[in-house]
Amino acid sequence: MHILLDHGLRRSEIVGLEIDNVDMTKGVMKFYRSKTDTWTTVKLTDATMAALKEYVEKDGVQRGALIQSVNKGDNVEGPIKSGVAINNIVKRVVRDILKNEVEISAHDCRHYWATKRAEEGATALQLMREGGWSSLNSVMIYIHDKAT
Repeated sequence: MHILLDHGLRRSEIVGLEIDNVDMTKGVMKFYRSKTDTWTTVKLTDATMAALKEYVEKDGVQRGALIQSVNKGDNVEGPIKSGVAINNIVKRVVRDILKNEVEISAHDCRHYWATKRAEEGATALQLMREGGWSSLNSVMIYIHDKAT
């Protein structure tokens, strides 16, 4: 969830993450944006770093896909291979926490991230670069006024 909420990645970008894309020493993550055919490196937030460290230690992920499927017995089954699977995970986590009060998708997390970054003072051009958008119009679709 931190990768979505703190860094605004698309579902496809999360599916493509490999453990080698994360440099825990430097606190950065490199990922491929298939929509724009570019590689992006981001500095991880402290919360994302802590969550990744806990995740890697708990699930023992050492190589290959960063996000792994885990069964009800907490056994790792293999890599998550689709954006739909990422979306289902987000919906399940949110449902477990909020008890069906609201339904949130992985894509909603991207809207949240853009809005939060704008509130923190990021310009539309910064958001365009950070979010991997090709137009300012796209950026503006993702930024929401909290009053609405």
